[in-house]
Amino acid sequence: MDGMDAPPRHTTLVRDGDDAPLLVGEQRDTDSSGAFTRTAEKKRRWDSARSNALLAGVVVGCIVAVWQTRGAWGPRAPAGEDVMANLVRLDFAVPHLVEHVHLDGWFPRFYLGYQEFLFNGPGVAWCVAFARFLTFGALSITGAFKVVTIAAFGALPAAVAFAARGLGLGRRAAGLAAILCLLVSNVFGVGLQATYIVGLVAQQIGAVFFFLALGAVVRIPVDARARWILLAGVAGAALAVTHVLSLLVLGLVLLLCAVPLAARRELGWPALRRLALAVAVGVGVGGWWIIPFVAHNDLQGNVATWGTPPLFDRVDDIFSGHILFRAGTAMIVVAAWGWSVWRASQRRRLALTVALLPAAYVAVAHVLATNQLPTFDTSLQFANRGLGYAGILAVLPLAALLAAATRLLARVTARGALAYAVGIAAAVGLVLSGLGPDQSVPKEFANAIPEMSVAARALRQLVPAGARFATERDYPGDIQRTGVVHPETWLARASGRNSLNGWNLESSTAKAAPFAPDDLGRKPAPEVADELARLGVTDVVTTSDATAAQLAASPRFRERWHEEPLRIFDVLPATGQSSPSSLVWAATPIAAHLDHAQAQRLVITTQANQATSVSVAVAWSPKWHASIDGRETTVQRGFDSIIELRVPRGGHRIELEFRSDGWDWLGRSLTVITLLAIAGWLMRRRRRRVNVPETPQSGEFAAYGPQ
Repeated sequence: MDGMDAPPRHTTLVRDGDDAPLLVGEQRDTDSSGAFTRTAEKKRRWDSARSNALLAGVVVGCIVAVWQTRGAWGPRAPAGEDVMANLVRLDFAVPHLVEHVHLDGWFPRFYLGYQEFLFNGPGVAWCVAFARFLTFGALSITGAFKVVTIAAFGALPAAVAFAARGLGLGRRAAGLAAILCLLVSNVFGVGLQATYIVGLVAQQIGAVFFFLALGAVVRIPVDARARWILLAGVAGAALAVTHVLSLLVLGLVLLLCAVPLAARRELGWPALRRLALAVAVGVGVGGWWIIPFVAHNDLQGNVATWGTPPLFDRVDDIFSGHILFRAGTAMIVVAAWGWSVWRASQRRRLALTVALLPAAYVAVAHVLATNQLPTFDTSLQFANRGLGYAGILAVLPLAALLAAATRLLARVTARGALAYAVGIAAAVGLVLSGLGPDQSVPKEFANAIPEMSVAARALRQLVPAGARFATERDYPGDIQRTGVVHPETWLARASGRNSLNGWNLESSTAKAAPFAPDDLGRKPAPEVADELARLGVTDVVTTSDATAAQLAASPRFRERWHEEPLRIFDVLPATGQSSPSSLVWAATPIAAHLDHAQAQRLVITTQANQATSVSVAVAWSPKWHASIDGRETTVQRGFDSIIELRVPRGGHRIELEFRSDGWDWLGRSLTVITLLAIAGWLMRRRRRRVNVPETPQSGEFAAYGPQ
């Protein structure tokens, strides 16, 4: 129990009918004879003080978090390597899918296209659309994206405080954890660096759901109230559709938590049934996305990730301030860990569990990265993507130690509120000092050189609708010459034209095509021209003089626009082939034209002197359906998972359409049934509570004792 006054001398543990502990919220203060010594009024004042302490810490944490993002405030997009790619996806998803109440659809803007939300759910798009809805469309997509980014970072302290309470911290300690979680900044996910250097906005939003789900799940074994089951399921579903990798990290964290719970025999059948029900709720609510995700996992493309260093190198990086914490902060966290071990020796076993959890996660995650598991190739990502979550869990003992210090100060000064205010000030000081993350990291997206805007306008005129362009990658020289990181995604957004370059490799069934632009300047120009023309590329943007000179010397490329350091070249077809703008290529001479181009519907006319197989420069999916002159035909999976069709001799009209399949309808039906069941249960529960009030129960461990 925590509060601003002296703690009670004894506590009792209340259990429910299943003999599962309801934890220590329902506590009674007794003297040596067992008589009650606290009046109801005094208990109300005590509870109010504790609640106010928690609320104060959460409010201050949220304010500090928002203040940390001040460098990104302004009219431009927030900084981050992936930001422009995210905005390209949002430019398509919000007006074409979300605002038309479509749960998913074909995204044609990157590579050869891919299903927008099959492997990366719509969480970010829904948040951006909701922000625009709240402002009646006054916010642009860029503005709404920035607001959502800041709001997600600002909401993280509240979610961490909720999880901290579930993991056993008192109210004061949880309030301080809401502030101290801002000490963590992992470039691979969660924190200022991930958000404003790499642009991992989906994971930053997902972090809020991660800690809500964690806080709810750890309450379920020891608190039978249905609210935790419902919250765990809904938060888990929200996490899945926002950042599925974080959901897998959560699963590993919960497995590690289950070990001490099982050792204390707190995972009996009643608890396991409640946990299973929470999983069922999560799968049911998110079924519309989870079912297709599992059913079509064979469509996943290459996994884009970072290399994982050996475990001891990673530990050295943490303590030297190269990752996760600034130099010196890790030592403070370790000191708090030592205090937790001491508390564990006083039969506060959960204190040791909370202290060991992050270390255990890092060790297990590195083992998984070294011994890759055949599960969506995600075992490679546990060590990096989960490191930020482990860091936040690692500061919980520090929050508990600081709360204990404020309690000691309150005894000395007899001013509990003042003592806690000192603790809050100390936590804020740690975050905003040199021990906290670099406050200069949040920035707005850099301005591109003026020639980039001119090139984007030229591409808008030169690249036909439905076709695509490719941009040379010359990292890091292209950044220095253009003024922006990833000029290829910047040009894709500014021009509004499809790009063979892109982002989100995991979603592309075509595994080789996304890397074709890397051949510019590295392979002979005629060979590159054949490859790009087959992929529907009509124009190429060069950023270096060497590559521009190589293309200019080839008859397969024709310069159309030039303003230093950028040039745009047309890609000319081989003899007997149609223009790349038709998206059609065949091994024999053929004439083709793209008559109609929409994201999910293409109409192409062809003229061939003999029956032939043709490839259409669109990534294959079982949801693509084709007809020739109105008659259904088979869509084949050609080389590198590109659509292939058999076209008869003569002139024909080909129509391609992307449609939902049975897995989509099964998932949607499951979600609807689940939501109806939850609504019916809530209505029934409300009616039953009219005359039978619910017995109050608690949902927190007493891991660290009075705080």
